[in-house]
Amino acid sequence: AILEGYERLRHPEHHEGGIVLNLVVLGLAAFFEIVIAFRPALEEFNRRRRGRGAWRTIRESKDPTLVVVLFEDTVAVLGVFIAAAGLILAEVTGASQWDGAASIVIGIMLTATAWLLALETKGLLLGESASRRTRSEIRGAILSLGSVETVERLMTMHLGSEEILVNVDVTVEDGFSGDQVEGVVADIEEAIRSVVPEATRIFVEVGADS
Repeated sequence: AILEGYERLRHPEHHEGGIVLNLVVLGLAAFFEIVIAFRPALEEFNRRRRGRGAWRTIRESKDPTLVVVLFEDTVAVLGVFIAAAGLILAEVTGASQWDGAASIVIGIMLTATAWLLALETKGLLLGESASRRTRSEIRGAILSLGSVETVERLMTMHLGSEEILVNVDVTVEDGFSGDQVEGVVADIEEAIRSVVPEATRIFVEVGADS
């Protein structure tokens, strides 16, 4: 898109079919893009926000599919309106370079979107840890158990958009029997899943408080 816009700036030319036909095509594209793609993606995104800000939701989302669809559809809708603005300005001013400038802007938007998506999905592809808020909730749930003295180490890793691996080391009072330790482990797993249902794999190491 950037190269095509650059060529249009260097070699201006009028569109075949006139501005009316081009605007009709863009209008139909905008209608179908908004109704079929953008609106459902936005509704799903708002459902997952749960009162959080938009940017925070994007940063904390571990579903790359939703982020990709939302970004792509947003840029597609904006691109249609920018293309229409370029055509209208070219028609009103008589300078067809506006059409080329619009194409360059769309190309820059697509490039920026690809860059942002790469940043947001890279962490998940490499096994990103859970958010600080999630780790705090896990730690708090464990420490709320009277049988647990301290949480020595807490490690988390996203295995998917709705699947988190939790590895935690805790200490309990000295003198616990094997059955009591098993009970503590079961309580810890239940406590973690009560606050973070996505924790599908939990590994607990129990040590005595010396």
